[in-house]
Amino acid sequence: MDRFKGSYLHTLDAKKRMFVPAQFRKKLGGEGTEFVIMKSPEPEKCLFIYPEDEWEQIEEKLDAMEPSAQSRNKYRLVYSRIDVQSLDKQGRIPLKEDFCSHAMLEKDVMVLGSGKRIELWSPAEWDKMYGEAKEDDFDWNEIPW
Repeated sequence: MDRFKGSYLHTLDAKKRMFVPAQFRKKLGGEGTEFVIMKSPEPEKCLFIYPEDEWEQIEEKLDAMEPSAQSRNKYRLVYSRIDVQSLDKQGRIPLKEDFCSHAMLEKDVMVLGSGKRIELWSPAEWDKMYGEAKEDDFDWNEIPW
């Protein structure tokens, strides 16, 4: 699979819809193809967007968990944090209000290619996370170029 790459600044319209960068639309499957939007796990405050084929791989791992009360709770928590959407004819996606609240999205949205998924961040949270990542002794030499 071709990976999602790059970062883009986009804007939510009054109906909480956002244009998906053209580079990402085809990888999501185009108009009418469903994909998953997920609230990030705490403490991050962003949204993840998974193409259908990537989400199916995650579901297979969830389904493979050993049956237990703890695994059922994990399953519930994951599925309670997702929404299924598709691109409209203009290449936009609608975002539910509680998803926007989780990611602190008001008007501007940083749209990031993050390998197998897309991430949506408020510019302020992105700047904060980016600054913290740089302070964590990030070593570019550890990346397997």
